[in-house]
Amino acid sequence: MIAVIADDFTGAAEIGGVAIRNGFSAKIYTELPDNCTSEVLIIATNTRALISTEAIAITEETTRKLLKYQPEFIYKKTDSLLRGNVEEELLAQMKVSGKKRCLLIPANPSLNRTIKDGIYFINNKPIAESQSFATNLQKSSSAVLDLLEHKKQTKLYSEEQQCKNGIFIGNTPDSKALEEWTKKIDKDTIPAGGADFFNALIQNRKREIPFHKTPEIPAGKSLYVCGSKFRDSINRVRKAHSEKNCVAYMPEKYFCAENKDTQKEWRVAITKIFKRQYSAIAAVDQLECTPDHLPLKIEKAFAEFVYKLTNELSFSHIYIEGGATAFAIIQKLKITRFTPVEEVDRGVIKLQIQSPQQLILTLKPGSYTWPDKIWPF
Repeated sequence: MIAVIADDFTGAAEIGGVAIRNGFSAKIYTELPDNCTSEVLIIATNTRALISTEAIAITEETTRKLLKYQPEFIYKKTDSLLRGNVEEELLAQMKVSGKKRCLLIPANPSLNRTIKDGIYFINNKPIAESQSFATNLQKSSSAVLDLLEHKKQTKLYSEEQQCKNGIFIGNTPDSKALEEWTKKIDKDTIPAGGADFFNALIQNRKREIPFHKTPEIPAGKSLYVCGSKFRDSINRVRKAHSEKNCVAYMPEKYFCAENKDTQKEWRVAITKIFKRQYSAIAAVDQLECTPDHLPLKIEKAFAEFVYKLTNELSFSHIYIEGGATAFAIIQKLKITRFTPVEEVDRGVIKLQIQSPQQLILTLKPGSYTWPDKIWPF
């Protein structure tokens, strides 16, 4: 068995897609099961959205539990843009597992996300100069070490440092570099980073790929939940609203104290859309009131919205973008087990719910794009 700790839910789904692409069976859990026969066991922790002390505690506990399975290795899936508590979680995993080093390869060359001479590039442009990504960085810098918050023991990899303790980020200018980095993983080293590095690690174990049949989805309504802050996502939803009138936006006064019925108002708006068509989008754009901890409150608002809507309407498919939004929703729905059944596109994964519900979830990270074949707007 190979185990994976993912710091958000869409990252867990992306790893599940890589696993089935290479012929492995995979399961995703938000709570570690008593037993699991899957070849790739993925735990989605949502630690990226937590404060560091909470993230450390969860990572330590998850690592302890996974070690009881005696996995071949435990991969740490991090955000490719290094948001969240990356160093703190890696140090926690090293401490519990007794490993000396961690090799962190966050770059995804297959998506033109590369690291050259310590600089992070998106489509050959330094990331801080990218309009789509700059506003989502923890620091306004393209230096990969600057993207990490609270770094203490993370360095750029060099040959003279390779035997020392700590966390090392590797330059990854192209896909060929990934194969070279896999050769640096030994019994004392934790592999960590993006989906491309995980793919490179398991490719040499690749077997004849079994036929994964996507479960038939009964005809019914499809709900798209767009909670991402990425500019491209926001613009795509605005375009759909302008052309198709298919978006129910979170009411602008949602968090204003004097407006107590905005949750119902929002559900009424999307119900009217569903009376005209089978697909609709729930999204957030402009808000008049912006309280403290707004991102967390928006996630909870989406979770409450979807929970109540699923009690009022019948859905065959829910599409969610943004890992924190997805995690809040599945927690509210009390769903803890998922089976990846189809990799629709890079990072866009269909999951079958392990429950009597006839429901498919399709997830993607906020920084990825919905493929045209499943974006009907």
